[in-house]
Parts: sequence; C-alpha cells; structure tokens
Amino acid sequence: MQSMKITFLIIFIVISCAASFWLGGKTAINRVSKTIDGMQTQLAFGHKKTYDEIYADLNNGCKKAALSRLSFAMDEQMMLMADYFQSNNDSRLEDYIKLRDPNLINTLHSYKVDWKKTWKISPCN
Repeated sequence: MQSMKITFLIIFIVISCAASFWLGGKTAINRVSKTIDGMQTQLAFGHKKTYDEIYADLNNGCKKAALSRLSFAMDEQMMLMADYFQSNNDSRLEDYIKLRDPNLINTLHSYKVDWKKTWKISPCN
C-alpha cells in the first residue's frame, strides 16, 4: 500500500512537471509572437512616417528634399542590414536576400556602418 502511494505521488509529480513545462512553453511562444508583432508594427509606423514625408515633399514640388529624405532612409536601412550581417552569421537570411537581390549581400558585408554620421535633409525651395 505504501509503495502504491509513492508510485502515484511520483506519477503526479512527473505529470505536473510536464504540464507546467508545456504551459510555460506555450505562454512564452505566445508572448514572443506578440512582441515580434509589436516590433514589426513599430517599424512599419516608422517607415510610413518616412513615406508620408517623402510623399509630401513630392506633392509640394520639393524634389530635392524628397531625394535627400529618400537617400537618408536608404542609407539608414543599409546600415541596419550591414550592421546585422557584419556581426552575425545568418545563412538563412543571407540566402533569402541573395534570392531577391544577389548583389546586395556583398555590398552589405563591406558597407561602412557609421552611426555617428548625420544626414541633412535639403530644404524645400
């Protein structure tokens, strides 16, 4: 009888541990997914603001200002990608980019990343 109680206790503990592990993993995955979605939304918002500014410049006939904003945005994105590729060996992402823009990977590996540099947006004349 005593050994039966111990057996049930051990089975209960093992099942409890497995259930806790499963529930914790499921909760963590759900939170990570929401966090990633939130970060992507923030990035999309930042890009939209930039597009709005470029659109407004073009709409107001400020081609030079639009081009300087566009140049800034492109350089910023290049530095973000280059910084990542120069610091990480991510073959999956590298293959993804090579498939869509075969020449970009070589550029990213040699791109000068300088987060201290400043960009100047041309005024609308």
